[in-house]
Amino acid sequence: MLLVEDYRVAGIAPVYGLPAIQKQSLVLVHNPKHNCAANHCDLSATEVIREERQMTDRTRRAVKHFSPHDIMLNTAQMRDALHVQHFRIPPQRLDRAKAILEGATRETNQQKAKEQLISGSSQNTGRGPAAPPPTILADGSSLSDSNWAPRPSLSQHTPSSQASSARSSTHSLTLESLQNHGESRAQDANNSNNCATAELARKKKALKSWCDRLANTLSLKAPQLADLYGMIDLGRDFPEADMRLRIYAQASTLQVLNAVEGQTVQYLAFKETLDEVKEVIGAGKFAITRAQMENLTVYAKDLLFDPSRTKYMVVHHELIDFLEANAQRLGFDKIFGNPAKERILLKACRDKCSNARNQMRKWAYRTIKDPKIKCNLEKATLLLAEKLKRGGPGTSLHYSHQLHLAILRSFAWDYYEAPGAPSPDLDTEDDEDDEDDEDPVESPDVSFPSRKRKKKLHFWKAYDKHWQDLIKTNGEDLLSVVWQQYYNSLIQRDVRQWGRLTGRLMPALPVMYTSTDSAITASSIFSEEQRPSSSQESTLQPSPQTMSPSQSWPNTSDYAFSPMMNPTPSHQNLHSSIFSEYPSTIPSPLPQPSHTAQTRTSETPHPSHHHSQHASYLFPHTSSNVNGWGSVTGSTSNISSSRISSGASNRMSALMNPA
Repeated sequence: MLLVEDYRVAGIAPVYGLPAIQKQSLVLVHNPKHNCAANHCDLSATEVIREERQMTDRTRRAVKHFSPHDIMLNTAQMRDALHVQHFRIPPQRLDRAKAILEGATRETNQQKAKEQLISGSSQNTGRGPAAPPPTILADGSSLSDSNWAPRPSLSQHTPSSQASSARSSTHSLTLESLQNHGESRAQDANNSNNCATAELARKKKALKSWCDRLANTLSLKAPQLADLYGMIDLGRDFPEADMRLRIYAQASTLQVLNAVEGQTVQYLAFKETLDEVKEVIGAGKFAITRAQMENLTVYAKDLLFDPSRTKYMVVHHELIDFLEANAQRLGFDKIFGNPAKERILLKACRDKCSNARNQMRKWAYRTIKDPKIKCNLEKATLLLAEKLKRGGPGTSLHYSHQLHLAILRSFAWDYYEAPGAPSPDLDTEDDEDDEDDEDPVESPDVSFPSRKRKKKLHFWKAYDKHWQDLIKTNGEDLLSVVWQQYYNSLIQRDVRQWGRLTGRLMPALPVMYTSTDSAITASSIFSEEQRPSSSQESTLQPSPQTMSPSQSWPNTSDYAFSPMMNPTPSHQNLHSSIFSEYPSTIPSPLPQPSHTAQTRTSETPHPSHHHSQHASYLFPHTSSNVNGWGSVTGSTSNISSSRISSGASNRMSALMNPA
């Protein structure tokens, strides 16, 4: 697009003191175009797109002009074309009938010339050389003018103009001459076809013999020789010499490919020996690869997130056993069997398991303490599954992960909220357990005193001891009634402190807590969508069972109630009514007295609670009385909140500073 405008210099500009330029009027705007049709420009060219003066990998269509001089004006897209109308050349009017006649004549002549060329080539096949020119006599005449001149051969054709004049002559051909002419042409065509077939057969036989000799000389395979035979059929219209050259080039290429394939096979056979030599030479420089480190990280986290795990300080030994059982699949087959490499692998497993424990501990504590991440048990389980579980949480995460995480959250709260507890952000809370490991290779420079100092229990050692005490108290069968009652009280505490369950993010717990005389019902534990119907409540409620007198509950200041729990009219009587069947005590990881299990069977129904019913929170078929934290008891003594708080602090101090 060209813009032709008229500008005038008008004085000095007042701002910078430079000449001021004023635009007078728009004179002409026109669109010049290149005559691409006459110059045969390339319309399918492309150009590279630039962004920020840099070349990109994108292209767009462009026109490649071969001559920059042939420019024309597109008057149809011109503005103010009045100024250039006198330069315009009017188009000439064409004669339509004349143009059609010329085109038809040109096509007819081309078709006739093509037919004559085809017929001439077919008739000349197999014939001898052309007849010599006619002899010139002394009087200037030729022998062809005499009556005895021979008849011209069929290969000699007169031009089209002469043929037309001959057809217009008065000489007429008889029927007999036409028949003789047709028979002779048919016979000539038959002879020509026979000669062509024989020539093709001879050439094919000669080329096959050539292929056999090349295959023997260059040691070609049978399929490759068959490919050379196929080239003979494809190139039957090519000259024989040309086909020999093409076949030789193809055979040479196949020979090179065979040599490369043989060298590759030899290298693969030699590669294993070469790798073994490299391992022997560079045994002191062995290191775990990046891919192997990734596998260690993934499987260490997955083993920690196992819901059946009760020991966390020996995960690296289990990881070693798992890697040895799946060494071929995970790429550790070259390590096992070499003690030096196994030692390096064990150290890497310990580091990865330590990192995984730190990550699990920090995220579990943040779900109950960090205001930005604090959430209920369901969301916390999904969060840790995304961080630790191999493959993520999926769509059907088992509810046992919630139970396992509930124990970890409860222990983390008691551990870090106790007086004198360390900071949860310190990585020293995951000191490795070296009791089953070998001593380091290099001896320390500083000698330690012979007197051993008592180590302070860090988080994971204390958590392993907590699990041992729970198993000692409730038994090794995690599906027993005692464990079910413990989980009931544990989930109740989690709901009170960190929010109700929804049952939408993952499969709901197999529980339905309902109580006709309690302040907390299913609406306090589940959200509005998961509240059971009346028919479900009647189905899930067990038969009347042994009840204990109402016991007092600690003050609400000792527990952080979730804002999701809406206060009910009976919220003031929460401590005296919610757990009227369950005497309240703080969950203790230490073993309970053995007489508690015996008093359970000696209890008798209380008259005032003969018609009351309750459903176990986690397992509806449970019918035993439990305390606030799952310890089976029949005691009805009142416990004050200050006594409970001091007891919890003393027990946590005992865990962190064992005697």
